[in-house]
Amino acid sequence: MGEKHNIKLDVLKYSILEIFVYANMSILMLMSHYFNSLGFSPSQIGILVSVSPVMVLIANPFWFFVKQKLKSGKITLWAILSGILSTIWFVYLSKGFFAKLLTFALATFFFNGGTPITESIVISSMNYLNRDYGKLRILGSIGFSTAAYILGYLTKIDFKYMFIFSNIFILIALIDSIFLKEYEYHEIEENSKNTRGSFLEFSLMLAFGAFAIFSTFSGNTFFTVLVKELKLDPVVVGKQISLMGFSEIPFLFFSKKIVEKINNKFLISLGLGAVGIRWFLTSYVSDELPLLLIQLLQGLNYIVVYYAILTYIHKFIPKRLRDFAQSIYWIVVTGLANIIGTLAGGFVIEKIGVINTYRFLGIIAMALCGVSIITFRSISPNQVD
Repeated sequence: MGEKHNIKLDVLKYSILEIFVYANMSILMLMSHYFNSLGFSPSQIGILVSVSPVMVLIANPFWFFVKQKLKSGKITLWAILSGILSTIWFVYLSKGFFAKLLTFALATFFFNGGTPITESIVISSMNYLNRDYGKLRILGSIGFSTAAYILGYLTKIDFKYMFIFSNIFILIALIDSIFLKEYEYHEIEENSKNTRGSFLEFSLMLAFGAFAIFSTFSGNTFFTVLVKELKLDPVVVGKQISLMGFSEIPFLFFSKKIVEKINNKFLISLGLGAVGIRWFLTSYVSDELPLLLIQLLQGLNYIVVYYAILTYIHKFIPKRLRDFAQSIYWIVVTGLANIIGTLAGGFVIEKIGVINTYRFLGIIAMALCGVSIITFRSISPNQVD
């Protein structure tokens, strides 16, 4: 009875951590809205927002290296959360484009370590405890969506509330993490062909997943520009971000069964197809309600790629290579893909217009969905997925 109670208590602590770490991530999603309110051009917004994925290239290898050296995800997470608390206000207080650029770079060095280290702790612990990670991750989506919805309204009053709530979210996560118990998932059998992934398969999943994230992130970043172009109420941006998180819940609830049916590889194809349809349809509507309803397709975009690759790493890659594989994932999929998405997106919008850019993103993503299905079918299924 005592052991079951302790496990339930541990899962509760992981749940609190997921809620507030992801609630804080909504701040990053609102940053393009914040920069837009300051009068920066689309290309300047693209440069500013691209700072975050650039810092992924530095922050993720650094924080996973620290985690390996300290042999503790918990202590690493404390350092990251403390760093966010002490740097986020520099972004708000700084004046001018270059000052925002520098302070945002400093803050995102810590921001971009929070989610990867949190998930490395949570996924490994959930596997160890034989609990469904997908259902726990639902709480992260709820935290993200609820925070985005509330902040979407509060930022109409003053963007200062965005920074105040960031401090509150991180402080709760920091206190919770102090009492967290960290479990290590067992080592995958080195000689078992049925429990090991292949380098080719992992590389292809990363490549196609990177474009799905690139397209998703680019469209989400410049949604504020689209709303302005369509002359809609700016609060639509907050509603869209909130819907994005809530839309992930159905997939996460059934994620374990879905991955058993179509496996990790084809989840990537599903993500590409959904993001293609999403942006293609977005380019043809101009009213708030249909525009927001189309954004529900986010529930089959980022989270599908994210879940497919991270669960693949924890299930099919040996423990000694797991931190390295996770670091590569965050660098390629949320680093390089996002850099290209934000920088290229801003300049393309200035050349061909925001509506044509969304249409173009949709067509390319749908085409790559077909290519990915053909490619994955050509891979010999030499392991269980």
